[in-house]
Amino acid sequence: MFKLVTFITPFLFIPTFLTATTIYVDQNAVNGNHDGTSWNDAYTDLHNALTNAQPGDSIWVAQGRYYPTQGTDRSVYFELKDGVALFGGFTGTETLFSERDWQANPTIIDGDIGLQGDSTDNSHTLLYIGTSSDATIVDGLAFLNGNADETGFGNVFVPNRSGGALFIDGKDSFAYPKIRNCRFENNYAAYHGGAVLVYGFNGSVAPKFENCSFSQNKTGFDGGAIHKEGSSSVEVADDFTGCVFKNNEAGRHGGGVYFVETDRTDIIDFIGCEFIENKANNLGGGLLLFTGTSAGSKINVSGCDFLGNTSGDGAGMYVGISPLYLEVEYININSCTFEENASVRDILSIEAIGSFIVPSRTLIAGCTFNKNSGRLLSVVSIDFSTLKINDSNFTNNTNGHLFFFSSADSCQIKNCYITGNGQGMPTGSQLIRSTITKEIQILNSVIADNYLEGKRFY
Repeated sequence: MFKLVTFITPFLFIPTFLTATTIYVDQNAVNGNHDGTSWNDAYTDLHNALTNAQPGDSIWVAQGRYYPTQGTDRSVYFELKDGVALFGGFTGTETLFSERDWQANPTIIDGDIGLQGDSTDNSHTLLYIGTSSDATIVDGLAFLNGNADETGFGNVFVPNRSGGALFIDGKDSFAYPKIRNCRFENNYAAYHGGAVLVYGFNGSVAPKFENCSFSQNKTGFDGGAIHKEGSSSVEVADDFTGCVFKNNEAGRHGGGVYFVETDRTDIIDFIGCEFIENKANNLGGGLLLFTGTSAGSKINVSGCDFLGNTSGDGAGMYVGISPLYLEVEYININSCTFEENASVRDILSIEAIGSFIVPSRTLIAGCTFNKNSGRLLSVVSIDFSTLKINDSNFTNNTNGHLFFFSSADSCQIKNCYITGNGQGMPTGSQLIRSTITKEIQILNSVIADNYLEGKRFY
């Protein structure tokens, strides 16, 4: 059932922790023994709880603002052990977990350790997670004001340079933590992952992000909110579910998320996520995926909204396929909305970077493309593959070709509504531009009131 790999993945075989306990943290606890055994005896320092916790334990943290250090050492961060669950959102009186309200009782991990409001003396990284099974949980916390701004020569995949809020490190190992109901805001990294870096070089990594929000995070290079480098050797379903990425920025690629797949076997899933007004100077304003594996990558983007994102190419989403002659089995983009995104090139771009063996099947179904500015859908350098666009609406898009296909075996547009597009198209633009594609079919679709060079043509 499971593929044997060269490193251990114990998250598949989670033991029962017979001695699991709940540890309590409340920075405002003034009485008691401060040994974490109850709310009355709660630790006031989160570090103490994290240090003393054992696999299977849960840490309950009361509302309030917790700093990695009471001093000025920017390199100090909180560290979560494998198999420990960290929960925020308590008032400090609960006896049952179901009484927790993480939205009404914010538990904040704050990097603003020095002069308040001056980011130059903030903590580099707020929370570090190393080797970790899926029993490792972060739930109901907010991460604010991390600033991994160190620059210079050397490794950039380290906490003082990347991962301003959260650094998940599966290098030469594995990392499968679950991150739920968390907020990441106003974090920065000089290199990668303004809020979160997931680093899986020579390892197996697949953290799950569920119902998290990312806003006002920024990076100098890739992944304004999240930079994920690496994949998993076993399938972990629904990598990103119900997450919101808003107003994040990347100096290079992936304004919201930058995801680099390595030669593993898991499916890439983005389910019900929102990418709103993110920016990348080069590729992938909302989402960027660099993909391709020897077994064939599988990508599923479903029920996601891409609204008002900007970039040089792939303003909503950019999929780049490896130049190393690796393969993609399928790319499915289902029930997604692309609206008011802007790019000098494409809104949705699927591009093989120098490859000859690339997607066997790309399906875009039930999607809406409305009021975007730029060449709308580009699928280029796709050999030996099929592209199907079904049951989708393309309305009021401007300033470029509506579709650009290159080198595909076949392209089919079926049951689509294509109207009101083309206002502002530059001279030489076409509704559909194709090079080397063997066959293009348009079936049972409405094409009306589109413009070319200022003139309505069909």
